[in-house]
Amino acid sequence: MADTGWESKTAEDLRGASDRLFYEWQMLTGIAEAFEEGVDDQLTRKLLIEAGAIHSRNLVDFFYGEEQRERKKRRVRQDDMVAEHFFQEKGDWREARGELPSALEYDELVFYVDKQIVHLVYPQRERKGWDFTGIGNALQPALETFLGMIDEEQVGDRWKGLLERPEDSLDPGWGRLRNLIEAKGQSQKSGRSRNVQID
Repeated sequence: MADTGWESKTAEDLRGASDRLFYEWQMLTGIAEAFEEGVDDQLTRKLLIEAGAIHSRNLVDFFYGEEQRERKKRRVRQDDMVAEHFFQEKGDWREARGELPSALEYDELVFYVDKQIVHLVYPQRERKGWDFTGIGNALQPALETFLGMIDEEQVGDRWKGLLERPEDSLDPGWGRLRNLIEAKGQSQKSGRSRNVQID
């Protein structure tokens, strides 16, 4: 059995982790929705962009970060939250989740979070715009797959109101998504650009 970190995590640890995941997703989708509706105040725009960038990176790290850690030959720290901790076999999550969407690749997202938001560096290249709706849409399949695969005892209280087990389904998986806040694009209707940037 490949070590995923699963052995050292209790059901209580994982419930707490899934509730933190809920918070990260709630923040990203809330920020995406705010920009879809329009944010005029410059300081508020900057605060939301920086928060959205950090929540985006956290979600990418949770669902896909182990591959980047392996490329850098860096181990997952004991207190790092990663999706693989919820599964006994390392390959189970990677196979079900699929490949990293291009919108979430390092050079498309994480580089800019690192270099434009969380570190003070000499200017190299500026991100032209942050499309938090697009980021949310790229993450949505991984989130739905994850919530469909984990055991019921691993699901935190914050998710339980949004999940239900289909009564007439033969599928043994834990529930399906119901009333999940989705970062689906309304920008075509509003005429607003989905790309926002720090001025």
